[in-house]
Amino acid sequence: MPHNPHATFTVDSAVELAVIERSGFVESRHIGSAVLLAADGSVVTELGDINTPIYARSALKPFQALAAMQSGVPLRGAQVAVACGSHTGSLDHMDVVAGMLKAAGVREDQLQCPEAWPQDETARNWLVRSEKGKSRLAFNCSGKHAAFLWACTENGWDTHSYLEPNHPLQQRVRSVIEEYTGEKIAHLGIDGCGAPVAALSLKGLARGYSLLAKAPGDQSSNARAATIATSMLDYPWAVQGQGEANTLVMDELEVIAKIGAEGVLAMGHPAGCLGGCQDPRREPPRHLPGGADAAGRCRRRGNPWGGQRPRKGGGTRAGRRPPGGQDPSGPRGFGAPGLTEPH
Repeated sequence: MPHNPHATFTVDSAVELAVIERSGFVESRHIGSAVLLAADGSVVTELGDINTPIYARSALKPFQALAAMQSGVPLRGAQVAVACGSHTGSLDHMDVVAGMLKAAGVREDQLQCPEAWPQDETARNWLVRSEKGKSRLAFNCSGKHAAFLWACTENGWDTHSYLEPNHPLQQRVRSVIEEYTGEKIAHLGIDGCGAPVAALSLKGLARGYSLLAKAPGDQSSNARAATIATSMLDYPWAVQGQGEANTLVMDELEVIAKIGAEGVLAMGHPAGCLGGCQDPRREPPRHLPGGADAAGRCRRRGNPWGGQRPRKGGGTRAGRRPPGGQDPSGPRGFGAPGLTEPH
């Protein structure tokens, strides 16, 4: 069947990445595609369709932040990480974003991301008690939008149209994405936060993360790309939040990791390895199959369940989640504990 240029890969071209067992019964199967690249960019492992474009969603944020920095935005430390992140809206997250807006000389109401209640309970309770209501600062993409606005004030660009595809900043974003992924953007749409979102292949996304992850140790790499990589690892709490899956993966595995809506996950290791996956089905925020590199690292670090994770029922172990595709009746592949994003 010829590829539809206005659609991602089909279920028929995907593979089973993970299964979940509860009380001896396989209750769900998770399908998608994944690719693992070596440090030189060659494909080590591919599962399913790695060439048909997907909307990379929030997995593009490190490249969007890089474009802002290349536009003169002097992001530092946690500011870099929150610009790359999909945060939970904690008080610390909102403080960092508010500081970025102050440095840029703009107001919160100039952010064009939606208002939201924080996912973080403490911050939500504070907003309720103080009768402040929903806040744009609490929206999970507010760091990216703050960096966008800061790029506009640094360059004298219009701040009202910063999300328009023909805005100078968004043109630079597309250029950065194409430079790092090594391919032309297949389609441009609108993300959940209102920003342009690019469609590209899993292989291209993996290539981009591999280059970002290698940047700190490569003197020929862009210094701002190295800053992106080191800041995400130095401030993982700013990328999502304390105790959250994206933050835990970076804390425990020492890989650059970023989730995106609709089951996108990209990871890069400083040595250049990368796993990316996409589950075409929308899953609730409990897990998604992840990349092969994380699976191998979990096993090498001695996962106490032998590469499996327990399923709970009434506080007790009720089943297991084998590594992706490894049905209890026999192995069929591999995967990893995975991640989701709230939108």
